[in-house]
Order: sequence, then structure tokens, then C-alpha cells
Amino acid sequence: MDNVKFFKLCKEAHIVGGKVARPDVDLAFTKSLNHGERKLNYDQFLHALGILAEKKHPEMSKDQAHQKMQDHVASAHPESKSTKVADDAILHKMTDTSQYTGAHKERFDKDGHGRGGAGRDMGANNKGDLSSFLDRDPNVDNRGVKRG
Repeated sequence: MDNVKFFKLCKEAHIVGGKVARPDVDLAFTKSLNHGERKLNYDQFLHALGILAEKKHPEMSKDQAHQKMQDHVASAHPESKSTKVADDAILHKMTDTSQYTGAHKERFDKDGHGRGGAGRDMGANNKGDLSSFLDRDPNVDNRGVKRG
């Protein structure tokens, strides 16, 4: 585990804060490495956690602090900081395939499921021209939507 991932783990496990700051995490990481290495193995990881445990819980014995820190990291869950999709009326209107017209309408079946490669061909008749989009029916407006 490299320094960036170790700091991220410490931050998501809520180790950083209070008595432990970013420089403390960096120092614990560096002290746990062998000369010339850039990544922690498992034993070095536990050593770095021990250093942070002693810093975070000075009132406890060394063994208690180490065990508490290991339990804390084991029970931590990573947080998702991704963008949440708004589930509102505008989204439903824009994704309602029954309202699509013209070339877009050909990309979906009657149930609103995408037709894949077949939907990307020119028109439902697969002639490769626009004849399937041109409906000369007098009850159809210029967008291809049937009136009344």
C-alpha cells in the first residue's frame, strides 16, 4: 500500500482528526518502511497503525491501543463521494421513450427497451434510407406523431 492509499484509508476510517493529522499519518508511514521501499506490506501496515494508535489513544496501554485501532479499521466502511442522480419529474420526462420521435424513436421497442445495433440502422425497414421515417398520412404532424 502506498502513502496516498494509506492516508485515504486512515481518513475513511476516521483515524485522522483530533490528535492525529496528515503529517502524523505520513510520518507513521515513513517510519514503517524499510530503506528504499515505497509501499507497505502487511506487517509494516500493522506497525504504522500501531504508531497512529499510540498517538490517538495515549491513555491506553500499547497493546490495547493497537487492538482498538485494528478493530476500528476492520469495521470501517469506505464512503462514496460520487454524484447522486436526481430522481425527479424532469429526469422521468427526458428518459420516457414513449415521447421520442423521429430517428430516436427507432432506437427503442414498444416497451421502451433499447434495440441495440438494430436501432442504429436507418429506419425500421433496414433499407438504409429515410423512407421509414416519412409518413405521408394526413393524421401525422411534421414530427411523426399521430394526431387524435
